[in-house]
Amino acid sequence: MRTFVFLSFLILTLGTILAGLVGYYGPDALVETQRWIGWIGFAAILLSLSIQPLMHFFQAKRLWPLKRDLGLIGFCLCVVHFLFYHIDHQLDVSSLMEDLLHRRHLSFGLLALFILSLLAITSNKRSQKALGVRWKQLHRSVYLVIILLAIHIILSKKVTVIFDLWPILVVTLVLLVRLQSVKSRVVRFVQALTRKKTL
Repeated sequence: MRTFVFLSFLILTLGTILAGLVGYYGPDALVETQRWIGWIGFAAILLSLSIQPLMHFFQAKRLWPLKRDLGLIGFCLCVVHFLFYHIDHQLDVSSLMEDLLHRRHLSFGLLALFILSLLAITSNKRSQKALGVRWKQLHRSVYLVIILLAIHIILSKKVTVIFDLWPILVVTLVLLVRLQSVKSRVVRFVQALTRKKTL
């Protein structure tokens, strides 16, 4: 399962980059490649947050390792997304700083990337043991990350219609499902449906 997930995201990412190289995205190939890689990274982090509810709903403990894997995949893709942006600006740090002042979505994206970096660096047993209780507190900031990324996406799109707010709706749904009270209700509902089918 872990190998399948890794290969799926690898193929999807390489396919996105290849599409940009062959000109599939048109004259703004670099920008479009960067954008799509960002979407894939966002999806990986959303899926990572969805693993625990799925484990509870379907009693599939074997899914647990995917939580960390998907989080790290999401982090790596966000780094690649940022690197493509930096390449598009010819690796000019002054241009990046100027953009930070005038393009609000970059501030949210960079803050999310910074927090993701801390989570990725500490996503190992040694860090978990060294940090103790603080490790769990630190890794709860992934909820802040997903909200920052949703805001980053919305501001970068210059939202004009309510439909463009769907990233916020998806994130809200995932966070609601993560709540213990909601999880327990859904679990009971799924178990009730299962019992009916077996009767």
